[in-house]
Amino acid sequence: MRRVPTGVPGLDPILNGGLPDRSLCVIAGRPGTGKTVLTHQTLFHTLGSDDRALYLTTLAEPSVKMVRYMQTFDFYEPDRVGTQLIYRNIGETLRTGGFDAALEQVAALIKEHQPRFVVIDSFKIIDRIVPESGGGGIREFSYRLAVQLAAWDVTGFLVGEYTEDDITNDGVFTIADGIVHLYVKRQSMYTQRYLEVMKFRGTEFFAGQHPYEITSDGITVSARVNARMTHSDMRTGQRRVSSGVGALDEMLHGGLQEGTAAMLAGGSGTGKTLIGLQFIVAAAARGERSVIAGFQENPNHLEQVAAGFGWDLAGLKRKGLLEHLYRSPVEIQPDRHFHAIREAIDRGDTKLLLVDSMKDIEAGTADADRYRDFLYSMVMAIKGKGVTLLLTNEIPELFGPFQFSEYGISFITDAILVLRYVELGGSMTRALSVMKLRGSRHSKEIREFEINDEGLHLLDPITAYTGVMTGVPTGTDSPTLRHLPESARAVIGTLKRIGPADAAAVAAGVNADPATVQAELSLLEQQGLVLKISRDGNSVYRPTV
Repeated sequence: MRRVPTGVPGLDPILNGGLPDRSLCVIAGRPGTGKTVLTHQTLFHTLGSDDRALYLTTLAEPSVKMVRYMQTFDFYEPDRVGTQLIYRNIGETLRTGGFDAALEQVAALIKEHQPRFVVIDSFKIIDRIVPESGGGGIREFSYRLAVQLAAWDVTGFLVGEYTEDDITNDGVFTIADGIVHLYVKRQSMYTQRYLEVMKFRGTEFFAGQHPYEITSDGITVSARVNARMTHSDMRTGQRRVSSGVGALDEMLHGGLQEGTAAMLAGGSGTGKTLIGLQFIVAAAARGERSVIAGFQENPNHLEQVAAGFGWDLAGLKRKGLLEHLYRSPVEIQPDRHFHAIREAIDRGDTKLLLVDSMKDIEAGTADADRYRDFLYSMVMAIKGKGVTLLLTNEIPELFGPFQFSEYGISFITDAILVLRYVELGGSMTRALSVMKLRGSRHSKEIREFEINDEGLHLLDPITAYTGVMTGVPTGTDSPTLRHLPESARAVIGTLKRIGPADAAAVAAGVNADPATVQAELSLLEQQGLVLKISRDGNSVYRPTV
């Protein structure tokens, strides 16, 4: 079947290449949804040098007023109006002569101008202005018009202010070959435009709700993200993608596998975005390009944060090693934003994508099922390009049991790194573990970490506690202080007084031999009453009780 490309960005793939030639299509939607814009944009793109289009108006909107508004769009070409795009009004004929007279006028105009396309705008209003005695009703008129348009070998558009109920009940929709429905849905404090192809006889199309926007360029459609858009030849590489942090790479058995997706899950402030930036800086050091799709931090603020760790994100952008897409989290339309991400990836040889964060995508998605489908399709599409994907995911629970999402999406990612606040010895610290690394060995350790001037710094594994990743750890052996020898109580009391310290400092505090204090500290560590951590290459201790 021959197709007529509309030229509307994003629409032709939905229509499987364009509108079927010589078909009759209804462009339906409430006032203000862009029906007339869509029709004109298609005509200006499709008309060849020898083609004509006949645009027949009724009483809904005078052609002079219509042209005035169309002039504001970039696709409008005034030199073609009157020669290739010909406006005529059939409203008066309908009102005074009814359906039969209108059909005769349409036939005469087609014979005179020999158009390739015929548009009637608005078709919906016709049954309100035609006298009851004229022509046998709108359904018969629609049928006769459809037959004649087919005989005249033209492609027809019936534009009208039809509602969802009209599409179900109005007879004109059974006659039409195709139905394109434009509508607006309210989501929280804003509205979102959607386009849906309801029908196209004898041909395939991409069904579902597709967001679109109207700008000075006209209409741009962002086809909903779906598994059919993903690549079937997933190119997961054997190369490991380094984080730039040696200890973290060791936990990941050399780094993340290239072309896989990793979730960085943790509470607010645990360092999720920081780890993402570590990967980006490490990729730039290898000469590899990255993209940030951010909703939390605007580019200027993120550059300032990164500068505190000595990372010049602005410099990476100038070198073409980084692109930052930012959209306010209150105005996210996930499908539209995904298309922007994909375009950014395709602008260069992109190796790494950081999406910050999943919670913002969740908030911008209409329902749980759509969120899960969208996330799966997005991850598969990015992986299909061979790009390594990092997704930050905020866990609201600071302490106690947690889940990655109530929507069961953890299976979508290949790796999961969990970052948590934990309380050890009366003070707050952070812990990191690799929960999952599909198809690869990885460390099972739980590592304490700190954030210093150089970024993430992993400390020793936490071995004297259980339940660390719940945020509320308990010692593996917990005798009470009153049952301890006086020397042990003195050591613990000194650590509480002076803070984390090595054996020599504690020995000075208790006025005892350093070797004896060291032995006492080792015993207390085994009992889970003190924690040994590495700081600047030295072992220091702090109490846990």
